[in-house]
Amino acid sequence: MGERRTRSVLPSVLALAILLAAGPAAFGSEDEPLLVPISGRITTERGEPIAGARVEAVEEIDWSFLRGSFLPPHISFRRTEPLSTRTGRDGTFRLGVRPGSFRVWVIAAGFQHAQRPDVPAPCEGLDVHLAVGGLVHGVVRAPDGTKVPGARVAAYPARSRGVISDRLVDPSLPPLAQASSDASGRFVLEGLALGIYDLFAACPGYSLAEDRDVDICGYGREPIEVRLRPERAIEALVLDADRRPIEGAEVELDQDVLLPWIEEKTVRTGVDGRFAFTSLRYDGNRILINAAGFVSQRHRVEVDEGERAFLEIVLTPTATVSGQVVGEAGEAVRGASLWAIKGPFGRSRSGTDANGRFTDSSVEPGQGIRILVSHPDYLGADFGPLDLEPGEHRRDVRIVLDPGGAVEGRVVDEEGEPIAGASIIVQPLCDGLDPYFKGSRLRSDPLGAFRAQGLEWGLHLAAAEAPGYLPNIIVGVPVRRGEPASSVEIRLETKRRLTGRVLAADGRPVSGATVLAFDTGQGRYFETRSDEVGAFILEGLSPHPVWFRIRAPSGEVIDRDDIPVGAGEVEIRLPLR
Repeated sequence: MGERRTRSVLPSVLALAILLAAGPAAFGSEDEPLLVPISGRITTERGEPIAGARVEAVEEIDWSFLRGSFLPPHISFRRTEPLSTRTGRDGTFRLGVRPGSFRVWVIAAGFQHAQRPDVPAPCEGLDVHLAVGGLVHGVVRAPDGTKVPGARVAAYPARSRGVISDRLVDPSLPPLAQASSDASGRFVLEGLALGIYDLFAACPGYSLAEDRDVDICGYGREPIEVRLRPERAIEALVLDADRRPIEGAEVELDQDVLLPWIEEKTVRTGVDGRFAFTSLRYDGNRILINAAGFVSQRHRVEVDEGERAFLEIVLTPTATVSGQVVGEAGEAVRGASLWAIKGPFGRSRSGTDANGRFTDSSVEPGQGIRILVSHPDYLGADFGPLDLEPGEHRRDVRIVLDPGGAVEGRVVDEEGEPIAGASIIVQPLCDGLDPYFKGSRLRSDPLGAFRAQGLEWGLHLAAAEAPGYLPNIIVGVPVRRGEPASSVEIRLETKRRLTGRVLAADGRPVSGATVLAFDTGQGRYFETRSDEVGAFILEGLSPHPVWFRIRAPSGEVIDRDDIPVGAGEVEIRLPLR
């Protein structure tokens, strides 16, 4: 097939507020990420170590700039899978995480669960004291009232009703307590604190039971009755175009909220091409079918309580595209990423080998297929359109990449000293959105220098971040055709730490006071509480003015805007009566 020139791919917008909020996670790199510790000790209220306690850390984006907005206070945004460990005999634990903000959960048999939000990483000396848990008992019944043995029952923190909170429930976290019903349908949940919970119960042959906003009053309360619902189920037969069953097709149940300890998310078809999902919670269910050599399909299936829906699904064979990616001088481009795109959902991915060659056998057939290409040292490219029939193999596709422009520079501190190993993003500025553009991500060398290549022509932003420093963004860096690489210096400010004490007017320490700081340099909030001697610590502040509001447990409030950051320990006196 003849050579075809390509046009550049429109890159995506990098929203500055999201970049700053996301912190180090926004500066992704192919290098191994820098890990820092979250460590501490789990004990009873008497200070006795708890061995075998499960500790989980979930990384979160800091959305404090939305304080007071529509978001419920319990909502958190997870951006990585949770990391977990267990305490040793002395109750200590240690997790290796990326720098950022984390929510830490602690669960131990016989004790009330505990969580610590907004734990900064690194963090050493995180001590958590667990109180002895309460005892809750109940019975699981079928829709007709009969008692059900072997049902699994679990308790989660209660979630306020509403579309936003229901969609943001984090099912990856384990339940706070779980148990199985005995031969008489009875169950016991241990280790729950007093409060409001959502209970879930599951058993083969029934749909999941949900009992929301259950008030747990501890020992001696009346038994809880959890009633299962009639089973909903989906059965299906997956066939090829010749109506032969397809074995081993992967079928995924796509729901906003899944409880992995109960519900199956993925199944595979058997030798007869059949699969089934049972114990479904909702009348509307979305399923995604994937099979090697066939186009993926999505279906929405409506099924009422007590019914089993049956589907017959016929899959279409994919097409194949193969060829070579080269530079303007004809050199083979190794390590290029390619996406074959058809419409909003049809997409497949491949890559080039040492000779620049690629083969994609998962292309959805049809008209107007585009192939998007990206490589760190070249401009992105858009090849096509192609028209492909099911099962067709289009060979000898040749894609030529433009080397594009470059930006080089240094990352330094306030004194002009180089910062080695800083994470850097160089991103074009534009109004378009293209999810296949990954930007240029790299790290500074031992002299703080960097060079980003393969950039679009036009204005760019350059952002840098390093441990111990505040992120910084330079906007409007020009990249012009036919001109040398643009040069830029990114200066990072050291993160500040503020320690202090909250005292009453007569000098007595104020324990449990809320210290809220608004950093005008970063445009974000920091929050902590004073300890038993009135002391508090705020990490990660900028050297710019900071506004403080301190609220005592008794309700007294004082505002301060004259507290210097990084000037040693400060004392804040509250006018307590």
